[in-house]
Amino acid sequence: MGATVSRALNEFTRRGLLEMRGKQILVRWEFLRKVDDASRHLLHLVNDYLDLAKVMSGSLPVQNEDVVVATEVTSVVDLLRPTASPTASQQHNGEQE
Repeated sequence: MGATVSRALNEFTRRGLLEMRGKQILVRWEFLRKVDDASRHLLHLVNDYLDLAKVMSGSLPVQNEDVVVATEVTSVVDLLRPTASPTASQQHNGEQE
């Protein structure tokens, strides 16, 4: 199923890019970039879901491991901090400072 979704999303994006080749319409390029980013994000979610389904069905073995949660949470916060800043939020929403 994941490969089928991947092929469909890639084909959709490829057709859009071929349609725009040679044109200088920046708004459409931005739209296609957003579609491409969203399709890749969706594909990652589908793959994560399929991996989780394998774990739950028992076809993918899981090994228990001790983890220091505070360290992991800190690394995630550090990773997301730049995108969560007010400046980044304004830029993402199309606002200017």
